Amino acid sequence: MLKLKENPVWRWYQRHDDVINLILTSTAELLPFGNVITKTIEFVEAGLTDKLEAEEEQKKQQAEQQIASLLTELKPYIIDLVEEIEYLPKYQKGMNQQDFKKTVLVGHIETEFNQVLPQLKQSMSKSIQQGQQRVVLDKRYELITEIGKGAQGVVYKARHLLSDNKCAIKLLPAELSRDTRAINKIQTEFKNMVNHLRHQFIVAYTEFGLDQKTGRYFLVMDYIQGQSLGELIDKRNQPFNIKEACLYLLPIAKALDFSHKKGFVHQDIKPDNILVNQQQECFLTDFGLASKISQTLTTLGRQSEENICGSRPYMAPEQYRGENPKAAADNWAFGVVLYEMLTGEMPFNGFDWGSFKEIICNDKPAVIEDIDIGQWRLLLELLAKERGERPSCLVDFLGELVGGKKKVEIKIEEEQIKSEIQEKYIDQYVIYNNGTVLDTNTNLMWKRCPEGLEGEECCNKKLFILKKSPIVYDWNTAVEKFKNISYAGYSDWRLPTIEELKTLVYCSNGTEQKKAWRKTCSGNGWSNEAFEKKPYQRPTINQQFFPNTVINNNNWYSYLYWSSSPYADDSNGSWSVDFFAGHDNSAERSSKLFVRLVRVGP
Repeated sequence: MLKLKENPVWRWYQRHDDVINLILTSTAELLPFGNVITKTIEFVEAGLTDKLEAEEEQKKQQAEQQIASLLTELKPYIIDLVEEIEYLPKYQKGMNQQDFKKTVLVGHIETEFNQVLPQLKQSMSKSIQQGQQRVVLDKRYELITEIGKGAQGVVYKARHLLSDNKCAIKLLPAELSRDTRAINKIQTEFKNMVNHLRHQFIVAYTEFGLDQKTGRYFLVMDYIQGQSLGELIDKRNQPFNIKEACLYLLPIAKALDFSHKKGFVHQDIKPDNILVNQQQECFLTDFGLASKISQTLTTLGRQSEENICGSRPYMAPEQYRGENPKAAADNWAFGVVLYEMLTGEMPFNGFDWGSFKEIICNDKPAVIEDIDIGQWRLLLELLAKERGERPSCLVDFLGELVGGKKKVEIKIEEEQIKSEIQEKYIDQYVIYNNGTVLDTNTNLMWKRCPEGLEGEECCNKKLFILKKSPIVYDWNTAVEKFKNISYAGYSDWRLPTIEELKTLVYCSNGTEQKKAWRKTCSGNGWSNEAFEKKPYQRPTINQQFFPNTVINNNNWYSYLYWSSSPYADDSNGSWSVDFFAGHDNSAERSSKLFVRLVRVGP
């Protein structure tokens, strides 16, 4: 193999290294982990003069091959640009990157640079992927594959190395890292959203972090396995019918109505920001922080004023007029998405900022002939030029669009949408088809099944005959294993505290708990003698809401469930709940007990 020093492309690089590095750095700023290329070149140059250990020498040889391959691929595209820059009077060898961009990368040089930029980005991206088999952020998140890209960052499917849970990570633009004030604004908005914007159909942010190695900030979100609504629209051979479209958009309507009541505006509603999971449920992503990032990039000169709030085809007239977007702007964009689903086409088509502004602010969309006149008039209300004329509640709007009645939510068959309420009892528990139960008294959401049973197994009343049961865990294993578990679109499931676990006990005759723990169901406490009295009121767990909770009188521990609460009087003990007798117990941490997970509800 030809040594790097003897390679003609390396000798060409050494003659023009200053200009080539400036060109590569200008391109690297536009790529995730683009600085890997420049750092690799620095490593190679140092290795040509330094004596290295065997392991470092192997790394150097791999890096030399990577850089030689990249330069060979790029040379035909940039050779003329390099020589032209060197002849410019305003170019000075050793100038910094900022001066290069301001004084050299302008005019016809900028035009030539932009002409070769696509090839530069493609070649450098390929080189980065080949050179880095495993990219890890903050020593905790392994980036698996790129799943989205936009002006505000690149989104990756990722894996948490400790828990092995999948997540989505948005890697923010590099220039944000240089603006402390901007980062503080984004961090404040992140905390505000985490604390106040939890909803079943909104993809949750879980972390705002900084990778010390690259200096890049990133956002961690729940990962939704599936595709975007935009991809779904593109793959279909025909438009959605109106009931089908409303069925898909109902969860998004609920999410937006909820967020608007909380004072949050999305500002970038579009099919690419609506994710569809494998059960065909829709989730709203990229919420809130997108506008903060976009505004920050504007102040840094990355984006123009024309792009600060939303995507052009979906922006409301008031956004083009420079007014602060409110909930009505989200509702307008929702109407544009609905129109696109019903026709396969956009209601407003432009080619630049000015043309979009003129069309959206003044023109009416083409009539949709496949819906009746009443439905068309309702859709036009959502696309009213004045925001005060648009419907304020999207769920009511969809109900009227399909059912023809004001303020009536869409009536659909329960099996058609997994997220709708399946059953409700005693005005306390709500059972969802996604395997969760919401206690409306405590706002706690529970997994219906104990750990180790799912779906049909969980609801099968013959399990005990078949000798199947959930899995048991000692306390230390349970506490460590069940931290921030992902399930049903949420990634904050955990082991309940003892007080949370005790809320699941109820009186077997169906009466509500109104007295203190242990005295809930009988005036004589919870003793066996009290159980024998009429009416039968033994404390237990409701098997309608929590099927196949193990209650087996043959083994003393088989009806005990762990909490996360330690036992204060004994460092080797922790609290559990006995769902046979309906009271709490202190159990040895080495005992093997069952687990049910909880999270704070939406």
